[in-house]
Amino acid sequence: MRVHGIIFDLGWTLVNFKRDFATAEAQRATDLGNFLRGNRFDVDGAQVYTTYIEELRALGQLAWTLNYEYPARLAMLRALRRYMSRADAAHFAHDALEVSFESVIPQWQLYPDALDTLTALRDIGCRLGAVSNTNDSEHVWRIVDNCGLRSWLSPIYISEEVGLRKPHPKLFRMVLEDWGLSPDQVIMVGDTLNADIVGAHNAGMRGVWIDRGRVNPWSKNEEHRDYIVPDATIQQLAELSTLLVGGL
Repeated sequence: MRVHGIIFDLGWTLVNFKRDFATAEAQRATDLGNFLRGNRFDVDGAQVYTTYIEELRALGQLAWTLNYEYPARLAMLRALRRYMSRADAAHFAHDALEVSFESVIPQWQLYPDALDTLTALRDIGCRLGAVSNTNDSEHVWRIVDNCGLRSWLSPIYISEEVGLRKPHPKLFRMVLEDWGLSPDQVIMVGDTLNADIVGAHNAGMRGVWIDRGRVNPWSKNEEHRDYIVPDATIQQLAELSTLLVGGL
């Protein structure tokens, strides 16, 4: 059946992180430390940031197990509680998270072929939307706007706002309901086998895996390739139009 709608993942599907991760993490730790010292907390920013990452990973494990999204703010709150009173931690958690994200938001940029691909797909009548797993929707919306994607994608569902993570089928079915389309009329395009492709299949949709090889940060894809089989695989977004013309 002809494809009438395409749901995209965001990170490492439409947008790419341009900076070295280690450098970016070091900057986030520095910014967090400066913020806390500016508010009269004499603590090591790197230590607080390391604790935040530990809490984030612990919540991430629960999130994958339960398909429920735990907000990054909770991880920051738990981290700050180790270094200050509960009241202070609750007061500063939002702003501390905001400061730690500030330097990385501009580093998320569209892949070079993203806009041309979206234009081509819209020109052939495809509806375009997005579903993203993320624990901080506020900053994802800023990335969406920085990259000019809001006018291209509707709807955009973010797991923190919905409360569920891919591969839970509800995230995909929400898009189908918005568009009034059946699962066989819509495909999912994403870079993670166990979230994007399994999620699409759970919702009765076809899934297209974008496999950029070693530059993809999700090493777990290698663990899943033998038993999670996408309906098609591409190496870059520009291949999508040809794939649809060929009759996916």
